[in-house]
Amino acid sequence: MAGEALGLLPRLLAAADFDRAALAVHRRNLGTERTIAADLRDLLNVAVDRCGETARFADRPEIVRRDLARLPGPDLVIGGPP
Repeated sequence: MAGEALGLLPRLLAAADFDRAALAVHRRNLGTERTIAADLRDLLNVAVDRCGETARFADRPEIVRRDLARLPGPDLVIGGPP
């Protein structure tokens, strides 16, 4: 909504969740171009060092699913709990 207030319309390339019903709502409400019913651990190779506030990626996260790797690079990645 903040982007829209500034005249910036986001292009939502993809959304991933293991809940297909949540993905359907996401696509309907936000116009997401692609939804992927999968656990993110099956889409990305990610290693995290430490925990809590000191947690950091051990290496740069890598997309392991080929169809995702072909998407244009995002300007922003948003994640969080449902």
